[in-house]
Amino acid sequence: KQWYQRRVRGYVVADSNIDSYNDVDLIFGVNLDEDDSFKRVKEAVGESLLKLLPERVSKIRLRSKMMVDAYVNKMVKVAQGNDCWSLMSLHNEGGCNVELKFVDKMRRQFEFS
Repeated sequence: KQWYQRRVRGYVVADSNIDSYNDVDLIFGVNLDEDDSFKRVKEAVGESLLKLLPERVSKIRLRSKMMVDAYVNKMVKVAQGNDCWSLMSLHNEGGCNVELKFVDKMRRQFEFS
C-alpha cells in the first residue's frame, strides 16, 4: 500500500480578498496497469478519509468502503485506448468539492469528461 503514500505539497496563489472557491482539483500520477488498480485507488481514498476523522470519533465499526459511500458523490473510471484515469469527487455541504484525479495516461491532457 506504499504506492499511494507519497507526500504532496500544494500551493494556492490567489488574491487575499478571495474567500471562496468552487472546488479544488488534486491530480495524482499513478500506475493503473493492474486489474485491481481502480479498486486499490478507491480503498486508498477510503482509508485516507478514515484516518482524517477527528480522534474523538470512534472508528471501531467504520470501514474504508463506508467512508467512500458517505463522502464520494461522483466516481468516474475510464480505461480504454489511450485513456486510463479515475476521478473521485468528495462532497462538501457548502457545495465546494475536492476532486481527486488519478491519472495513468490521457489522450488529451487534463480533459476529465
